[in-house]
This record gives sequence, C-alpha cells and structure tokens, in this order.
Amino acid sequence: MARDFERELKIAYCAGIIDGEGAVVMRIRGRAIDYTLQVMMIDKEPLLELQKLYKGNINKYQSRNPKHSDTYRWAIWGNQARKALEEMLPFLKIKKKKAELLIEIDKLGTFNRWNLTEEVTSKRITLIGKYKDLFRQRKNNRWKGAD
Repeated sequence: MARDFERELKIAYCAGIIDGEGAVVMRIRGRAIDYTLQVMMIDKEPLLELQKLYKGNINKYQSRNPKHSDTYRWAIWGNQARKALEEMLPFLKIKKKKAELLIEIDKLGTFNRWNLTEEVTSKRITLIGKYKDLFRQRKNNRWKGAD
C-alpha cells in the first residue's frame, strides 16, 4: 500500500532532523534492553513536527547560565521508537546503521526477555556488539576531526 506524498515529505523531514540532531539510544540492563529516539534543540518548532507525526513528549530544560538559551527535548521509547525508525529508515543516512541494528535487535525481543534461547541470546550479543562498535567508531572519528 503506497503512502501519500505529503506524509512521505513529513517522514523525510523528520528523518533529516534525526540524522542531524537526533540520538538513537540503547540501554542494556541485565537481559532487558530499552531504547529511545530523542532530539534536543533550542528551536521547538521541528520537535512539534516530530510530535505530530510520532507522538512522544517534549520537555523544556532551562539553562542555568543566562548567556545560554533554554533547550527542548523530544523523545519516544520502545515500540514507538522502533516503528518511527522503521518508517524513517529509507531516508536516514547518518543514523541508518544504528537504526537497522536496533530494529533487528528488537525483532529478537528486547525488554525483559528471560526465556530467550541460546541462539537468540548469542545473536543479540553479536548485534549489541555491532551497535557499540558504531558508537566507538563515531567517537574516535570525532577525535580525529572527521564527521
């Protein structure tokens, strides 16, 4: 079923925000994995566009330094984040590999999966390792002046 052109434009716009300012965050707590898709910016308007399309929360953070502007944070979690990433995937460039890994990990089962087989557990560990490698590569590139 084809999506309408106007929605495609909105999805592409949101993917650009995620690529430029967003974070695809995965946290591991024992066997449980949770993940967040988030963006922090001074301008609230792009975050409102993300919220219109994907719901989520927008929180305001006041700067303690009067010389700095207040910032806003939009975030979604879990299945909501996975669904948004799946929809944005064709338009993502910078965050595409992270999104693909997170989606693949989620398909194996993420949150509080105590009854995983050895095969699934092994595959999860491999995918999590790849996700962490992407983070390390990006961090190392920043120190070298690339990005």
